[in-house]
Amino acid sequence: LGGWIKFFGLKSIQRHIAVGTFEKRKTITLGIFQFRKQNLQALPVKNSQETIAAALGSRARGGQATRPAGERTRFQKSERRQILMSGALTILSIIPRHTLISGGHATTAARVASQLATFGWETILIREGDPLPLGDVILAWNAVQVGERLLQAGVDPQRLVVVWTGPDLWEGLNQDPNVLTRLESVGSHVVFTKTGRERLLERVPHWADRIHIITPGVEDTMFRPGRGAASQAVILVAGGIRTTKRTHWAIDLVDRVRSRGLAVELWIAGTVWDLAEAQLVMDRQATRPWVRLWGEVSQNMMPSLYCHATVVLNTSAVEGMSNVLMEAMACGAAVVAARIPGNAALIQHGETGWLFSDADEFDTLIHRVMTDRVLRQQIGHAARKRMVTEHGAFREGALYAHMLGQQIAHLFV
Repeated sequence: LGGWIKFFGLKSIQRHIAVGTFEKRKTITLGIFQFRKQNLQALPVKNSQETIAAALGSRARGGQATRPAGERTRFQKSERRQILMSGALTILSIIPRHTLISGGHATTAARVASQLATFGWETILIREGDPLPLGDVILAWNAVQVGERLLQAGVDPQRLVVVWTGPDLWEGLNQDPNVLTRLESVGSHVVFTKTGRERLLERVPHWADRIHIITPGVEDTMFRPGRGAASQAVILVAGGIRTTKRTHWAIDLVDRVRSRGLAVELWIAGTVWDLAEAQLVMDRQATRPWVRLWGEVSQNMMPSLYCHATVVLNTSAVEGMSNVLMEAMACGAAVVAARIPGNAALIQHGETGWLFSDADEFDTLIHRVMTDRVLRQQIGHAARKRMVTEHGAFREGALYAHMLGQQIAHLFV
């Protein structure tokens, strides 16, 4: 049976069949599966703040019982028959408990859910710690904050797919290498880059067939070039204000280039995650009128902000793959980012953006970029092209559909 599923079901998924928008309970056949789309209104079609909030608020379907943790490791015969006849395959997509609706995990989970819908997969978005509705496979959008806690709660590890974020890989493993032992039984692992896969394989080489590289995508129809830059020179920093983003360092960097004669404003858009980092930002902003704090900006307003900025700046200490940078690049913006593994995997230095290691290198780069409009346009065009060809949201959804299909097939064996 597993062989038939792999042949018929996965081959159909590999063909990247797009089926458009479903009406409630409309059906489509992929291979021998008939996937039924239910409760579409709970799934975000775009990554707007409102639709993400609606999706996260939809915890479980009415009247549906929760599955006892760790109840089964394989489908029973009666369940196999029911699945094949009804096509009721459901993914539980779980984000960390305290993730904001505008945060990276929520944005990515909602985008993937939207794309999986085009392949006939039903996805329910919930927060870690909430009661789990019935689901066939669980996507955990953080190794420690979600994946490990689900295992502690008794979730069947063979139904679990753990997504390793930047902090998981570049901070968590250093602080607690034993997390690998605790996640040993997990069915599949997802990383965003080749570097991330290599980092895991250095420590757990026997995971080779369980680690999948799925490059994050961006909604390039929503994030696209628009109106030109603002009349004044503007550097934009976007994303949550927290320690790993080092937002205060962006102020220090721009302060330094301003002291050397470059007239530029710094715009900071994002929600406060970390009070200590927010205090560092506020202390600096109080004496620097050229720093503008926008607070949280809705997702549908971000394209305009990217297009108005002269440069989009990333100063993070760790990244998996930055949604902000991908969105800005899809808008054709010139991006300058700290040289860290996640950013280096995304940006081709001097071709689709620029990377810097320290304040001196930033000074040199930013003076050149800010004063050469033609160069910014050339790099922005190349960045947009790369996002469309290599980071399309549909491609990302197809890779998740294929990987999840493999996971489902394994459970039938």
